[in-house]
Amino acid sequence: MPRKYEHNYPSVTEIIQEIFNKGEGFWRWKLLGSEESHEKGKKKAASGTKIHSLVNQTSQGKRTRYPKIYKPIKHRIEDYFRDKTLILNEKALYDHDQNYCGTPDYIYSEQVATSVMPPIVLEDLKTGKYRQHEYDLQLGAYVGLARINGYTIDKARNLMLQDGHITPMPWIDLDNAVEAWWKVLWLYKWKYGIP
Repeated sequence: MPRKYEHNYPSVTEIIQEIFNKGEGFWRWKLLGSEESHEKGKKKAASGTKIHSLVNQTSQGKRTRYPKIYKPIKHRIEDYFRDKTLILNEKALYDHDQNYCGTPDYIYSEQVATSVMPPIVLEDLKTGKYRQHEYDLQLGAYVGLARINGYTIDKARNLMLQDGHITPMPWIDLDNAVEAWWKVLWLYKWKYGIP
C-alpha cells in the first residue's frame, strides 16, 4: 500500500511506477495468478517491510528485538552501521516547486580517519529482485530531493539485503541519475497534464 504524504503529492515510487511498465508477465500474474501465488507475494512484501523496519531501528542505534527468523542478520546489520553517523533516516522530503516527494532510507556521514570532511552518503535498502535502472533512477530522485532540502550528497547507492547478507551495489553517477529523474518527472507531468 502506498505511503500517504502531506500535500497529497505523488511519491517518487508512484511516479516511476506510472512511467515504467512492469511488463506483461507481472500483469498476467496479477490478473490470472493463483491465490497461492498472490499469498506468496503478500508474504514477501510483508517480510520486506519487517526487515526494513528492523534495519531502520538498528541504524538509529535503537535496541531492536529481532524475531527468531531474522536473528542471523542482526549482527551483520549492526556491523554495517557501526561506523556511520546517521543524518536522516526514513524521512519524507518534499519538492514544493515540482509537487512531489520521496523518502530515502538513509543519509549518513562516513567516519574517516583523516582530517578531510567525511563524505555524505545516501543509501536505499532493497530486499526484492534487483532492478538496477529503476532503482538508480529512484536514487537520482532522492539525491535531487536531498539537494533541494539542503543536504549535500557526495555518493549514493542501493543496498541489497538477500539471504542474510547486505550487498552494497555500485555507486551511481549522481548528476546523470538526477538528470534522468527530471526527465521522468517531466514525462509524468506531461502524461497527466500537470503544469
